[in-house]
Amino acid sequence: MKNEFFQSVQSDNTQHTSNCFGDVTRFLFLPIIFSVVIAAGLLSSCVARPMEHEAVASPTPRETSLDLRPFVEMAQNASCSDVKNRLYVINDRLVFWTSVGNCDDAGYAHILYGTTPQEKLCFLVDSFVGPQASCQPELDVIFQTILDNLDQPDLGLGDAHRVMLTDLLAP
Repeated sequence: MKNEFFQSVQSDNTQHTSNCFGDVTRFLFLPIIFSVVIAAGLLSSCVARPMEHEAVASPTPRETSLDLRPFVEMAQNASCSDVKNRLYVINDRLVFWTSVGNCDDAGYAHILYGTTPQEKLCFLVDSFVGPQASCQPELDVIFQTILDNLDQPDLGLGDAHRVMLTDLLAP
């Protein structure tokens, strides 16, 4: 009888310890796991999309009506563009090409086009006689803004303009 009582108490304690450990585990680890999941969700939402007030260049102009093939061909055949070679579509009616290279002459070119490469509206290029520049008067302000903001995804044009960086050029 005495052995039965001790066996009963011992099995109850083992069972209680097991359940208690399970409760402690749930008590300690579930909030930690829950916190990690919440933090990961918050971080991914912050990283995955830009702040609403920031204008960001879209990586691919899938929605443009412009034929970019002549621009891409021109940029791919550029002789001095080993540092930077980018095409942007602005408001679906302008194309901005910026190229920079390690060359003794013509080390950079920043050109604003209309709908075709033949329609050169503004440019700032390096040449053997120094920088050469020209711009249509009505586009002078926008072109200067672009030149001042070459490192910005929206070229400094802000929300008033739709700027799309093409991914059609090899890096």
